[in-house]
Amino acid sequence: MILIIAEPFDMAALWLHTRIAESGGIPAKVVTPAQLSYALSITQYLGSPHDGIAFRLANEETIHMRDVAAVINRIVTVPQAHINQAPEADRNYASSEIHAFMLGWLGALPCPVFNPPSPESLSGPWHSDIAALNFAVLAGFACTPATLGTGEGLKPFAADTASVDTHFVLDGQVIGALLDASARDAMIQFAQLWGARLVQIDSCVREGRRHFVTASSMADYRRGGALLVRAILKAIQL
Repeated sequence: MILIIAEPFDMAALWLHTRIAESGGIPAKVVTPAQLSYALSITQYLGSPHDGIAFRLANEETIHMRDVAAVINRIVTVPQAHINQAPEADRNYASSEIHAFMLGWLGALPCPVFNPPSPESLSGPWHSDIAALNFAVLAGFACTPATLGTGEGLKPFAADTASVDTHFVLDGQVIGALLDASARDAMIQFAQLWGARLVQIDSCVREGRRHFVTASSMADYRRGGALLVRAILKAIQL
């Protein structure tokens, strides 16, 4: 089973779930962060990170991680409404413990995880606009000069939406429209600097050069289409 952890309004995740189901291969299941956070019981036996993790959900269904072949991780925040009425000290302690547990079990899974948690976010690396621009320069993209001063944030490069190309880098493979060798190498190098297994990179061609626009660990699978779905399934089955 492929476990997709996403909010109920995450249209990209729901689209991916449908495409995986249509492939007729590994079954997929969507669970929300709230279902996991509010589970009736959560079990993890230290020293047995795969077989020893199970969630018994509010509907009495139990998810055993031994049955999970891969995780599509799109947790942005961990719901904590169930501890809101606790005294502040207890609430802060419980909040830290819940976050630490989510970080721990996702990071301990031996199955493929897209994307594993990072210190910045439970759903993988997140970087500021200035950091992303720095990665892009180091990777070899053309970048519009930008200034950053006190009281004013960095203004990212603004491109006409119709001219933006979206590519994905998964395990060092670039997925999307054909690129020349220098642009492909820049995408691969950028993904390595970004630090996620699956990265979405938006770019555009301006004055004959490929300019970096933006990047994200929260891929919009719809923009990758069937090609990206096949690549994800292949990575899971390796």
